[in-house]
Amino acid sequence: MRFSEIMQIPFMCSLFLLCGCSAGDDGETAAVTLAPLQETEETEDLFPYMERLETIEIDDDDRLLFSDAAKMLTDKEGRIFVLDYAGNLVAMNPDGTFFRRMANRGRASNEYASIMDIALTDDDLIILDGQKARFFSIPDPGRSRYSDISVEAPCDAVAPAGEGGVWLFSAFPADVRMAGQTDSPLFLLDKDGNHTSSFIPRKDCTFSISNISQSCGNTYYLRPQDNRHVFYRLSDAVPEPAYRIDFGEKTIPDRYYYEAADEDIMKYMTSDYYKLPMELHETSSHLYFRAAGPEASDCMFIYDRETHRGIRWSDAAGSVNFPVRILTSDSDWFYAVFPETVPGIDARGGLLYDSILSGLESAGKDPASGPYIVRIKFRRF
Repeated sequence: MRFSEIMQIPFMCSLFLLCGCSAGDDGETAAVTLAPLQETEETEDLFPYMERLETIEIDDDDRLLFSDAAKMLTDKEGRIFVLDYAGNLVAMNPDGTFFRRMANRGRASNEYASIMDIALTDDDLIILDGQKARFFSIPDPGRSRYSDISVEAPCDAVAPAGEGGVWLFSAFPADVRMAGQTDSPLFLLDKDGNHTSSFIPRKDCTFSISNISQSCGNTYYLRPQDNRHVFYRLSDAVPEPAYRIDFGEKTIPDRYYYEAADEDIMKYMTSDYYKLPMELHETSSHLYFRAAGPEASDCMFIYDRETHRGIRWSDAAGSVNFPVRILTSDSDWFYAVFPETVPGIDARGGLLYDSILSGLESAGKDPASGPYIVRIKFRRF
């Protein structure tokens, strides 16, 4: 989803008080600071920076049909799980063939009614299904369990926690009157669904999108919740400050949405600042994240984790109709979905789309034979 599209979705903004851990100045200093506007170079061609590009052809199987991918996960065996914006969930083997149906829609205890988000443990696929966290065994198709969620706020993102528990994130307060007031958005629950702790301050506008992302080693990151722009690594028991993104003078001011923008989402998104860093993914050598830039542009950043140098590119708001973005990573690869091209359709997919297209054509692949799962390894900077 592009940032120009984010402006069209319902939103809620709220001020949150830190509960359960210290994440003020200590949180900033504990995180690795990245200054992307100084440490990366802008580029208009990504292909020269790609060391390798590989494609996984998705098998022609009706059980593997999905539309625009909202989230992708990879497990320790290299299997790929894709959730699309329509709530369709597919699971495929590393070679793009059908793995199996992980769960069925329904009202039984071993079924799900809806999917808000997905995550993985070593052995289970977690489905956030309204006020239930459902665990479906990957090695054993007959095993599943669920826990009722003892949190009043509607939750929209999930990650695994220690001893069979889960992390839950709520973009919206349980009481709409709490918007802009004190509350806590990140919850730690035990294996029985009992709420044990709450964490993380959030001071400005947020959305119910891309709040938790998977990275290599099945690590999960919570995106920044205020203009300090600190990504938190969700460990077994506490959120650990991992990366602080410093846009310098282009960092959006504290509480900009409430004060300078007068609670106008258009003013917030089109302001001349960088905001909403999200979707942090790592390989053993590189790091990727994206953010909303000036005039609601969609800005992407690739870092060399050793040198702290990298590249950046952006797509202007409204310039893309076939978005391609990095969705997850393992120790070696970043993963994306390249859609099937249709003759006669103007596929404006942005710079990543164009660069992958160049790679497919160089390798003799037919873009019209997609969609493909694409794996990308970047050069060292």
